[in-house]
Amino acid sequence: MLIIYHEVDHSQVAEKYQLLADIKGIDSSVGLEKISQALFEAIGKQGQLSYLKHGFERKEDKLNEGFSISMSIGFPNFANQQFEKVLFDLGNKDVFHSRLRIIYYQNRIHFEVIDSDYHKISISVDISDWSVGEQQFLHADFNPKEKKLFLFIGNQIVDQLSFNEPSIDKTFLNSATGIIGNSLELRNPCQFLIGTHSIGKSMDVDMVSEFSKILNDYMNAIKK
Repeated sequence: MLIIYHEVDHSQVAEKYQLLADIKGIDSSVGLEKISQALFEAIGKQGQLSYLKHGFERKEDKLNEGFSISMSIGFPNFANQQFEKVLFDLGNKDVFHSRLRIIYYQNRIHFEVIDSDYHKISISVDISDWSVGEQQFLHADFNPKEKKLFLFIGNQIVDQLSFNEPSIDKTFLNSATGIIGNSLELRNPCQFLIGTHSIGKSMDVDMVSEFSKILNDYMNAIKK
């Protein structure tokens, strides 16, 4: 049992209900995220985690087409923000180069590319204003031909970067696996809520913007 105090404290409850004096409680003012975490601790269990896994093959002559992932994504809680959590990972298990990753860490979403020489380029966005359970359209795009990557959330680019052409191991294109909600090694799970997702080649900004509108209309129609 976990008592949630709302506009009353433990001493007031214990004075009136002595049998509840030794039962663990938490104040409602701490917020839903901490209450959820306290509930898991009180019952001695962890939230169940799941992930989505995809095979991803790309021929060598298609390298310049780049890569993108689009998601309608949200979070059931924002607890344990001191640990890096992997929202998306694309590459080969136990090979820590030639990878594309989306990381959630300390109220930010990071989109990073690690090339075959272990050089990393990264962009990020603050999502501290997101609400628990709120789903947002997120698009991460890596375009080696135009030498840029960008993050698009809602209806706009929130961060972007130009770079020198990275060196990507060609085996990455032939045998890569993509996972949503965990790392390829299944060591850094990230609880998530997902409405829909799409994985494919790089897209220009106008195309992403149009896709986000279509997806938003579709999700709103489902809710009705």
